[in-house]
Amino acid sequence: MRHDDLDELLDHVWTYLQSAATDPSHPGRMPTFCSDGPDARTVVVRHADRDERRMAFHTDTRSAKLDQLRRRPKVAWHHWNGDLKQQFRLYGRADLHLDDELADEIWKAQGEEGRSHYQKGEAPGTVVETPRSGHPGRDGDAEEVEDPRQYFGVVSTVVDRIDWLHLHPEGHYRAEFEWTSQGFRGTWIVP
Repeated sequence: MRHDDLDELLDHVWTYLQSAATDPSHPGRMPTFCSDGPDARTVVVRHADRDERRMAFHTDTRSAKLDQLRRRPKVAWHHWNGDLKQQFRLYGRADLHLDDELADEIWKAQGEEGRSHYQKGEAPGTVVETPRSGHPGRDGDAEEVEDPRQYFGVVSTVVDRIDWLHLHPEGHYRAEFEWTSQGFRGTWIVP
């Protein structure tokens, strides 16, 4: 399908992102998240909301990315969908929710498997002698922490700009959406 209406395209973009946040098998579920450094990593989309202009993922609060985000909260998200031949790039400011009501609410909603990722006694990036996950349930000698909630956080991005590209057989085309006081303003741009 070739999009030719900017409002419909913006609907398509947010529908895609919201589906990625709710459907574990969605091809956009694990985009690349880029922070200052430059540094990039794959994350799992946990929340996407058009009305709030927000994208979010969960993280270990001991992760080096949090120091990067404290220093410079400008971030980018990159999604590539090979089946659709569409690229979604989102830019904005990251907000950290580490010990607040939002993080508590999301922590409580996590299942046992989700919470288990934060039971590691060692921080992400810790040097180890042999390859291992540090996960107490999977590594026999791994240390388990008493209060895994202390290491759970949410990184939420307020999206200010969206850059969308479609590699279409009839000709590639691209659009950009900038946030204004009236909402997202879209323009067609040359790819």
